[in-house]
Amino acid sequence: MNLHQIIYASHSLVPMRREDLLELLAQSRRDNAAAGITGLLLHADGSFIQTIEGEFTAVQSLFARIEHDPRHGGIILIADEPIARRSYGDWSMAFREISRDDAARLPGFQQGERSISAQERDLARSLMHTFFKTSGLTQHG
Repeated sequence: MNLHQIIYASHSLVPMRREDLLELLAQSRRDNAAAGITGLLLHADGSFIQTIEGEFTAVQSLFARIEHDPRHGGIILIADEPIARRSYGDWSMAFREISRDDAARLPGFQQGERSISAQERDLARSLMHTFFKTSGLTQHG
């Protein structure tokens, strides 16, 4: 399989209540499972950072839909590259709500950041893995 991973940051252009976020997450999990996509979504105060991974065509197709979704703004591409193995293989979409302080440590998470270096990309990936591994996440959030 030709595995690929995209990491991006964005912010919501529409107010999202907790119920809206949970509905979006449920829909993403259904769609991602059907497309063979796995990943992690972090959220703080209307901003997101997400890893999506899977077969190249499926990941590119999903990201194209995200880019054209009128609910997203300020999309910053952090990583777009082939991978040897999945980081979140058991998760159609793991999710964690994070604090503003946690979010501030993630490259690309702050609105206005546009250019991400390779070092910042690796830092974002490492911090996402850390949030994932230390959070006790379940499939239900």
